[in-house]
Amino acid sequence: MAQKWKVGAVGSIGVGYGFSIQNRYSAPLLSVTYQTQEEAERAHRAVIEAIGNPIDLQSHPEPGRMPGA
Repeated sequence: MAQKWKVGAVGSIGVGYGFSIQNRYSAPLLSVTYQTQEEAERAHRAVIEAIGNPIDLQSHPEPGRMPGA
């Protein structure tokens, strides 16, 4: 089964360093930013370890908000 998500690489993001969790089309589902590259790399490793290898990863809209609003 093809993986439906991935954790993007750590990179410079304007005010800091961060990465995103992306869907199968490389569109970000979640982006996180840290003040230092070291913090971002540590979090990146932790996210990969914590998520493991699920068959799917989906985002959901905030309660009370419609998608695309």
